[in-house]
Amino acid sequence: MIHGRQFKYALDENGVHQSAGAARVPWVAVAPVVTAVRVMERLGHGSRLLFDTMAEDRRSGEVRTGRSLSPVTVHNRVKAFIGWVNQHARSRGREAEVIPPDAHGAVSLGRFRRTLAWHIAR
Repeated sequence: MIHGRQFKYALDENGVHQSAGAARVPWVAVAPVVTAVRVMERLGHGSRLLFDTMAEDRRSGEVRTGRSLSPVTVHNRVKAFIGWVNQHARSRGREAEVIPPDAHGAVSLGRFRRTLAWHIAR
């Protein structure tokens, strides 16, 4: 079972947004999803946030414990991840697994999340 919190649509009984979020209904996950979640948890070094600033936000020297990364930093990480995947695939002779340049421009965090979810689900 995967437990989490939602923030975007977290409302109280009066329809007021709850900035602390609200518990999501737990859902059952298949083994590859559980493995992916465990890897991301290890990468987060115990943080409650997936993209916590403590997870190497080098945009500034400021330490902002418990705050999420800036959109610019997340964009740079997605870009670096795509570069790493391409280098890894090429170094193993797996050209078919290289991520091609996107005709729609840079990959946003939302598109990255949806693509990752699509691949995990399949």
